[in-house]
Amino acid sequence: ESRKQNGAVAATEGQVYSIMSDDEYEYEYDDDASMGDGGDDGEEQFEYTDEEEPADDIQVELENLYYNSKGLRDTSLEEAKQSFEKVIEQESNELASNESSHKYGPWSYKAMKQLVKLHLRVGDAAGVQKDYQRLLECIAAGDVSPNQIEKGINGMLERVASLYQGNIYSSMSSSNS
Repeated sequence: ESRKQNGAVAATEGQVYSIMSDDEYEYEYDDDASMGDGGDDGEEQFEYTDEEEPADDIQVELENLYYNSKGLRDTSLEEAKQSFEKVIEQESNELASNESSHKYGPWSYKAMKQLVKLHLRVGDAAGVQKDYQRLLECIAAGDVSPNQIEKGINGMLERVASLYQGNIYSSMSSSNS
């Protein structure tokens, strides 16, 4: 117990106080034991606990398959397309086996967006239309958040608009030559 006498503080044994301001004190302790760490070896005792729930194996598998598919875009567009189709198929099968009310999930939505982008990249209008229609079906029948939908559709429209503008400018410049 400490006492304050005329602006000064009388410390108890083992503690040293110094006045910082009117009501602030700096505390220093003579021994580690009074700090509560046991003072054994000067290191804190820490017990690690993993509080995350174990991830669903199929979700991890779908995530890995999706990102592996994205990696294939630069080496083989056909393999990437097949791999994205596999993501959609596996997630649909998983949802059906779990008797989910949804036909598609978030990985299918992402895979369908990638398929549309691949078709846009190579100028395959029929493929763009087919997969964009599937994307809209996924939005209507899938488990996709409104934020994901808005962001995805806006991004897709911007991509199409920029490609369209690029085609107009290139055709204008080639006709002026």
